[in-house]
Amino acid sequence: MRFRIGLHAAAAVFVLWAPRLARGQAAESASSLVYPIYASQPDAPFNDLAQGLLARAAERAHLLPLETIDISRPPPPQVASAVKLGKERGRKLQFDAALQPLDQASSAVAGGGGAGLSTDELSDLFLFRGMATARADWKPERSVGPDTQARAYADYLRAVTLTPTRALNPRETPPQVMEDWARALAEVHARPQGAVTVRGPADATVSFDGAPAVTVGGAGAIFKDVVYGEHLIRVAQVGYAPWGAAVVLDRPSLEVPIPARPVLVLDNQEAGAHARRMGPRYAIVGEVMIGAPSLQMELRLIDVTGIKHEATVVPIAAEPGTIDAAIGHLVEQARRIEHLGVGPSQAGATEESPPPPPPPPPTAAAPAATSSLLAAPAPRSPRFGDDPAEWTRHHWPLVIAVGSLVVTSLAFSIAVAANR
Repeated sequence: MRFRIGLHAAAAVFVLWAPRLARGQAAESASSLVYPIYASQPDAPFNDLAQGLLARAAERAHLLPLETIDISRPPPPQVASAVKLGKERGRKLQFDAALQPLDQASSAVAGGGGAGLSTDELSDLFLFRGMATARADWKPERSVGPDTQARAYADYLRAVTLTPTRALNPRETPPQVMEDWARALAEVHARPQGAVTVRGPADATVSFDGAPAVTVGGAGAIFKDVVYGEHLIRVAQVGYAPWGAAVVLDRPSLEVPIPARPVLVLDNQEAGAHARRMGPRYAIVGEVMIGAPSLQMELRLIDVTGIKHEATVVPIAAEPGTIDAAIGHLVEQARRIEHLGVGPSQAGATEESPPPPPPPPPTAAAPAATSSLLAAPAPRSPRFGDDPAEWTRHHWPLVIAVGSLVVTSLAFSIAVAANR
């Protein structure tokens, strides 16, 4: 009787334990092979929703905890320090030394729409560059010729156009600068005024002449009572590269359309480097698609060298389990790539030796980018007669199931025979 009970217990334990072992091995394989990453757009309102859905799906797939990586924006030009340095040198009458940082800041401001500077700082930039150009010391006589004086006066005009009510302190400003500034004030105040309308995506924000940004909205961002002359526009929008320009108002109404800009995405090589540091050989990157008609998330499979093997798009408001199914598919694709033997080489993907660059992007005429691995022929299963060990590894779920059935049948046969 004890023998029969022992056999029954052993068979039951084996039958119950075998599927759990299989699931445990599959979970361990997934967590060691694929690393989940969420690419977060700075200041985006959808981050919490998308990140939470992806984190829970990754947990159910038995992957490592989800890592969130902020998508980096191009940093604004570091021009404030250059303007400060130019002002300090200009006050010391070091005109040649002052012009170098002020010229660099002026070039950056023209291409970036005044990014990195407030309205007063923009005015200081052109005021002190005019002073340095004119070599305006405290002597009453002029130190440069008429052509150079004209270039300096053009900078004074730009400064006054930005701050038409600014008054200079005569105790801190050379007399010839005070004279030219008064003339520039009179000229700017005599100019007509108009309106500038910036049109584009409703969620974009616009900074005009270094002032605090306003939202474009449906009617556009409208700036009224703007004096004729050169002005600076800076545009920012979640998910897109910033844009800036210098525009000239020379009519009662000027419309400025916001041009198309590149979408900001997480670099594939950066994602692969994060996966490499954590141990897995692949990363699944979740990233909300900017500009799509509805809220959608792209899931792409990246190896540690930064090569994209496959991608799929999932609506965030889809039925429960859709993201889970997409992640499961990409995990299986990673396993298939490994089984084909064409996965990333650990020898070429270490911290000491950076990964090789990815292949060149497809041309515009090429179809949507998909991995060539998807078109590869299905791998041939090993035959039991040729390689029993490899056949067993390839069919281990079947082997476990058959083994549990055989053991159970054997235990019941022995129990019946003992009972007889």
